[in-house]
Amino acid sequence: PEMNFSMDEIVKEIEDGRRRGKKHTIIMLAEGVMNGNEFAEKLQEYKNYHTRVTVLGHVQRGGSPSARDRVLGSLFGYNAVQLLKEGKGGLCIGVNGSQVVFNDIIETLERKRDVPYLSLYQINKEISF
Repeated sequence: PEMNFSMDEIVKEIEDGRRRGKKHTIIMLAEGVMNGNEFAEKLQEYKNYHTRVTVLGHVQRGGSPSARDRVLGSLFGYNAVQLLKEGKGGLCIGVNGSQVVFNDIIETLERKRDVPYLSLYQINKEISF
């Protein structure tokens, strides 16, 4: 998830894995954290790791849109146009349950949000290293 992390901790986890016999490590980096090449360069400052950066495109990450994805896209577009016709701007459109909702974009971006599936992230972290 897009959250703070420590390079020292990442390197420690890589090294702990190597001591347990792991030969490879895959690190997935959220696009809002930093770009993959930057991360690889920072990792090289610690040790001469052999790194390869792969940037997955949207299709590879999410696959083809489902019917629900297409309907939501249409709903968001329709509502965005309606808001603009009403002279309302600076809003972001989302969905909460089954309701389309509108929020001030600055407030939304500045709001501290819960990371969805954080428990799954933590489980993956614990079993991967």
